[in-house]
Amino acid sequence: MLKNEKSDAVFETEKASMEREDTFLKKDVFESTVEEIRSDLAAPTVSLSMIVKDEEAVLPRCLESVKDIVDEMVIVDTGSKDGTVQIAQSFGARVYRYTWEDNFCESRNFGLQFARGDWILQLDADEELEERDIFLIRKVIRSTEYNGHSFVILSDGPDHAVYRCRNTRLFRTGCVHYEGSVVDVPIVRGKVFLSPIRIYHYGYNLDPDVLTKKFKQSEKRLCRQIQEEPNNTYARANLVWNYRLQKEYIKMIEEAEKALTLSHIRIFDAQMIMNDLLYGYFITGNFKKAEKIGIQGLRDNSYHLDMLFVLGCVMVKQRRFKKAIDYFAEYLRVHGFEKQVPGLEDLVINTYGYRGRVWNNIGSCYEHLGKAEKALECYQKAIQYEETNVVFYKNLASLYLKKGKSALAIKVLENAQNMGIADDTTIRMIGKLKLLQPPEMVMWQGKME
Repeated sequence: MLKNEKSDAVFETEKASMEREDTFLKKDVFESTVEEIRSDLAAPTVSLSMIVKDEEAVLPRCLESVKDIVDEMVIVDTGSKDGTVQIAQSFGARVYRYTWEDNFCESRNFGLQFARGDWILQLDADEELEERDIFLIRKVIRSTEYNGHSFVILSDGPDHAVYRCRNTRLFRTGCVHYEGSVVDVPIVRGKVFLSPIRIYHYGYNLDPDVLTKKFKQSEKRLCRQIQEEPNNTYARANLVWNYRLQKEYIKMIEEAEKALTLSHIRIFDAQMIMNDLLYGYFITGNFKKAEKIGIQGLRDNSYHLDMLFVLGCVMVKQRRFKKAIDYFAEYLRVHGFEKQVPGLEDLVINTYGYRGRVWNNIGSCYEHLGKAEKALECYQKAIQYEETNVVFYKNLASLYLKKGKSALAIKVLENAQNMGIADDTTIRMIGKLKLLQPPEMVMWQGKME
């Protein structure tokens, strides 16, 4: 399901947590002088640069989110047949036609030549800039030290969890070009700052048929690129990721194992591939191989949230509950300070929005270990982080029942029902529990005759 507003629940918890990234702001980048604040006329200008095709359903939201920060909109249309061009022009955009040649970087580079601003902001049509971060853009473009700024990309993933990665999206004009025919990568001349500025990406929760078509097109392009460049491990890493999104796990495992045998593989690409391979082994039940590749991946990047989470799940499947708790606890610790190995900041973190699930899994481990009170506390924390996941309510209610606290169990399930997230099982549980409750006494409150 495509979200229509950035205030939707899928992003809300992570929006609040991202406010902590203010600690990463550097004084020399974000503090403006009094003279700069007063001199709006001297402020650097920003050009929006986009490539689009048949984006009428999502383009208005994207352009609305940036209209107050950009001085011009430069949009390259690669053959739209809907109302995309008219929508772009209604926002004052200059639209340039470009014949699509199945190459993303060529389209991006074509658009760069028309930007007149001092800086270039790049967005895709299915993205939206966080409005509360507009003031940060106004500040960073005054910097003379950096030629690029990496933004935080938060994606509404196919499993309705938040994915997180980084990507350089703001460039000083003349200091960037794109490479890569399928996965286009900005190459920036000069230093890039890791900014806390956020973009919300809505491109995964589309109609299933549309999404499948999109994945198949990418698969075809990536296979062609790998055939032309067999040692391109970044293309191979993205093909592995593509198979994962399509849930073609056997293909994913085969391609990942093959890619990891290549020499001179970049650590970034290796991390992408090992993370997906770990997941593939887990989902297909090969827990020994999953544990081995996960531990190998953590040696190079002990901050990888996905690997910590999946290794915790591997331990649960093996009933090694204490070890599972260790991995899940490390996930929470690492998540708390948002640290990453230098050079790996752009990794996609699929489990970024999983803190509720982690607390739930720790609770389940404690329950298996016979530590009911700790389990109750964990289930409650799970609900605090992800209050729309009915599983957490059912787990908490079930544990209350085991402790003989049926009234509390009913209350928990009714909370889920009141939030509109109760499934049929939850509603039936409420009915059965109420039947088991002792009859309520009705006291005479009128006046005795």
